[in-house]
Amino acid sequence: MIGPIVQPGIARGHRLECMQIWGGSGAAYDAVSAPGIDAWVYSRPHGGSEHGGDVHYLSGCASGNIVRVAVADVAGHGEAVSEAAQRLRQLMRRHINTPDQSRLARALNEAMAGGEAGAFATAILGTYWAPERAFLFVRAGHPRVLRSSGDGPWEALDADHPAVSGGGSGEGLSGLPLGVIAGTSYEQLAVRLEVGDRLLLYSDAAVEARSPGGAELGEAGLLALLEGAPGEDGAFIPEVVERIERHAGGPDLGDDLTLVLLRRNASPAPATGARDRLRTLGRLVGVLPV
Repeated sequence: MIGPIVQPGIARGHRLECMQIWGGSGAAYDAVSAPGIDAWVYSRPHGGSEHGGDVHYLSGCASGNIVRVAVADVAGHGEAVSEAAQRLRQLMRRHINTPDQSRLARALNEAMAGGEAGAFATAILGTYWAPERAFLFVRAGHPRVLRSSGDGPWEALDADHPAVSGGGSGEGLSGLPLGVIAGTSYEQLAVRLEVGDRLLLYSDAAVEARSPGGAELGEAGLLALLEGAPGEDGAFIPEVVERIERHAGGPDLGDDLTLVLLRRNASPAPATGARDRLRTLGRLVGVLPV
C-alpha cells in the first residue's frame, strides 16, 4: 500500500501553463503535462505531516519550449524548510526562461549559503529544452537521475554524459549540496530524449530505505526494483512505492519520500524565433549528445 496520505489512482492530471510554477513541500500525487514532457509527481512527508523537507516544483515557459523540474531535500524541518522552498520558487521564477541549470544552481547556492547558518539542501535541477529534445540537469549532492529508453533497462545518468555549460571547478567542489560553500560551481549535464524515454528523479529515502534486518536498498537495489515495474505511466509510481515499502517492511521509511517520473511525449516543439533558437544553439552546439 502507498500509505494513508496519498492513495494510488487519484492523480488528477492538468496542463502546465506558461509562467506557472507548480509544487511545494506538501503531500502530492498528481500528473502534469507540458509540451514534450508528461510528469507524475508523488511526495509524502514523513509521519503524516502536512509539509516535509522534500521540495518539488515544475514550471514552464519560453513560449512552451522550456519545462523545468526541481527536486530538493532540505535539511531540517518547519520554518527552515519553508524558507528554502520559497527561495527555490522565487529563483525558478527569475530564471524561468533560462535553459542553463548551472546558473540557477549557483544562484540558489549563494542564497542558501548567505541565509540561516547550517541551512543546506541536496537537489536535482533539470530543464527539458524542446527544440533540441534535450534534458539538461545539475546534481547538487543528490542521488543520480535514472533513465529508461523506451522499454529498455533503467540506468543511472552521471558525468559520463556530456557537460554542456557552467562546468565544474575541477577541484572537487562541483556537486556539493546547495548552501554548503559559497562560490561552488555546478556542472550541467545533458541527455537527448526520444519519444517514450523516461527519467526518474527521487529523494534519498528511495535509496536509504532499510529492510527490517538493516540492509539499505541503495541505488543498485532501486534499479533492480524498477525492472518489471508497469510500463503504464500512471501505474508506475504506485507500484514502485509499494516495492520500496515491501523492502522496508512497511510504509514508515523514516524520512520524506518524493518520486518524479518524466516521460517524453510526442507533441512537437512550439515554433521558435530564429534569433532565440540561434542564441540557445550557440550555447549548446557541439556538446549535446546525438
